[in-house]
Amino acid sequence: MDTKVLIEAIMKDFVDISKEINKMSTSLIDKDEISLYLFNCTKDLLNLGDAYKAGIVANEIPQGYEKIDAMIHVAEYLLTNNNMGKAKETLNYARLSYNEVAEEWQKAELLSIIAKLYVRLNDRIEAIAVWKEAISIARNGENDSDLQNSVDCSSVLSDISKELASIGELNWAKEVAGRIKSPGKRDRALTRLENSN
Repeated sequence: MDTKVLIEAIMKDFVDISKEINKMSTSLIDKDEISLYLFNCTKDLLNLGDAYKAGIVANEIPQGYEKIDAMIHVAEYLLTNNNMGKAKETLNYARLSYNEVAEEWQKAELLSIIAKLYVRLNDRIEAIAVWKEAISIARNGENDSDLQNSVDCSSVLSDISKELASIGELNWAKEVAGRIKSPGKRDRALTRLENSN
């Protein structure tokens, strides 16, 4: 199903968004397909400049990575357009919803993106709290018996160490990088931090 048809109807206010999404959902095969479809609708609405309707569609996405990612896109759009209060409200909602995501690396990655947006909102205290949560989840995920999840968690920790250094938390960044379980990712993260001085 092409997102363009739904977007045109939403933009012309011809449909009740929730009812149309529920009706459309029955024609799609599974929850993943519905989530991806609605995620793309959210991005299309943001491209058209309608954060309000994009937020409604994002909220209709079934639980999962796409829902939180869509909310992050809405928050970033709001932040870019100087709607700080609504951006923070949307980020807070996304942060509370991250447990709907299955894999630890995805949770940690989404939380790290949320933390970066808190930095842009000049809320360093909240950003640091979110990064602490992301680090804890990723470290736990590094111990997963699923090798891919473990390696992906190491990648997220490497990215977090880079972000921490970018806000002046170099000692913390080095501590995070130094404890990465994957030797290759740990070495690359530490080298990157040393070269950034």
